[in-house]
Amino acid sequence: MIKANDTYNFHKHFPKPSAGRGKEYPILLERVPNDHYSLLDFGCGKGGTIEYVTLNLPKVYVAGYDPFVAEYNRSEHLDRLWDYTFSGDTLEHIEEEHIPHVLETLNSITRNSSIHVIDLDPADKTFPDGRNAHLALLSPEVWLDHFERAGLMVKDYRVETWNTSRHLVLEAYATGTYDTDG
Repeated sequence: MIKANDTYNFHKHFPKPSAGRGKEYPILLERVPNDHYSLLDFGCGKGGTIEYVTLNLPKVYVAGYDPFVAEYNRSEHLDRLWDYTFSGDTLEHIEEEHIPHVLETLNSITRNSSIHVIDLDPADKTFPDGRNAHLALLSPEVWLDHFERAGLMVKDYRVETWNTSRHLVLEAYATGTYDTDG
């Protein structure tokens, strides 16, 4: 199980109503067919991306997991199989030593592919201990290596600039073993 470390609880330290609200990620509309599939938004914050997907892909069953948001702190979502998994501006908020476990978990619960958007630049915010809110400021090459080591085989990736921030956008095939009865 992935446990919340309250020291780096983004929602606690940055309680602005729009923080963690989610974004519109067109890559989800490009990569997830509007059919009877399931999608887990890992690190969904307050559920804004869930609303976006539900509106634009009405046949897809979408749910969210976020250990810092009571409504979405549903560990049972990590015990079942999903057709697709997604994280948007989430993985960079996890300390690097925990990234392998998180990616291995995503590999083990993903049937088809795992789609991610990762901010590569420092955040404007810092935690009370002075650390940047983006705890894992890694190069695209290091991120790709983490995915490969976790068994997520990167299908394609690109670095895009949104406003002034660079993002790694990638899709990886899951290769994990899982209970197909899940």
